[in-house]
Amino acid sequence: MFFTTNNISILENKLLINKTKVAIIIPGKKILLKKMGKIIDDYNEVIRFNSAPTKGFESYVGSKTTLRIINNVIFSQSDENREHNKNDFTYSDKKILVITPKIFTESEKLNLINKETEYFFYNRVHHQEIFNFFLKQRLFPISAINHFYNLFFYKKFLSIGFFSINFLINIGCKLTIFGLDLDENMEERSNYSKAWKIGKSHNLQLERSTLKKMYKKKLFEII
Repeated sequence: MFFTTNNISILENKLLINKTKVAIIIPGKKILLKKMGKIIDDYNEVIRFNSAPTKGFESYVGSKTTLRIINNVIFSQSDENREHNKNDFTYSDKKILVITPKIFTESEKLNLINKETEYFFYNRVHHQEIFNFFLKQRLFPISAINHFYNLFFYKKFLSIGFFSINFLINIGCKLTIFGLDLDENMEERSNYSKAWKIGKSHNLQLERSTLKKMYKKKLFEII
């Protein structure tokens, strides 16, 4: 089953997230500093990104996943990953949100989806995301200007992690973020499970700067 929209409000209604106790798992190496698996699994919602695995890391990152948020590149590799039995992420995830600027055809979706998983496709409209997250809420106008500037002049889009945090805050979720290092040098960032090449589509340092402001406003907790 899959559902497609470019409307964030409709996406909120379709996802049916329990907003009272939501854990977001950031796949950086910081999360391996403490064994928080049991605490993470106690949350109503546990949200993971892209190909971040749980197998072999359960004591640190938990085993529960209620929603996995992936980009179009990871989704496009779904068939290849299954064919080669890669354990990049578990295909037993029951709910997957695909955030994508690419509009997949119905036949492409049918070829790539796992029939036992519920899929939601959000077709990105980049400038609307920034408007909804910052200007509409009258939060951080300078940050909004900086993100608009990076979008229009440098083609720097919001990363799915940054998008997801803002989306979940905007729909009223009480967020606890595990593994987030606000002082991390994003040019040297690494994934807890494997080497990770830093992409050039996002301004991750600007996103970290904005997250610091959000944290000071107590819009989420960090563990």
